[in-house]
Amino acid sequence: MALIRLNNQSLTNVSALPAGLDTGKVLQVVQTTGSTETRASGTSWTTTDAAITITPTSASSKILVIHSAGGLARNTANAGLRIRRGSTVVYESSRFGYHDGSSAYAPINWAVNYLDTPSTTSATTYDTQIKAGTSVSGNLRHSDSATWTMIAIEIAG
Repeated sequence: MALIRLNNQSLTNVSALPAGLDTGKVLQVVQTTGSTETRASGTSWTTTDAAITITPTSASSKILVIHSAGGLARNTANAGLRIRRGSTVVYESSRFGYHDGSSAYAPINWAVNYLDTPSTTSATTYDTQIKAGTSVSGNLRHSDSATWTMIAIEIAG
């Protein structure tokens, strides 16, 4: 069998990766779940219960925020979803979903992945907001009889 060497050392003697290869490494993973339903109608953003807090170990780290929840939409034009870091909006889709205007509810899958660079080592909270869009009679439900999930993954920068 051939002996594999890295930087002129056998693999049994290697205790760390060469300098410069630490970026992209997962440093920590935090997950939270809940099942409180949030309802929204009209054009105002409504904060859901879906939130997560992570404390980055380095100011150069990136945070991958993953959110998913089931929901329902009725008579919504341009249903929106956004993620905030504190009070700062870091992701927004004002046309996340659309419903044709009938009175029946249709399922909506609230799911988004967003890579953020918070540039801090302080505890950082991400939360979600939804809005029904331009239709005053529209109605959205986030986590309607379902569980929402948020995951925050710190990645070395």
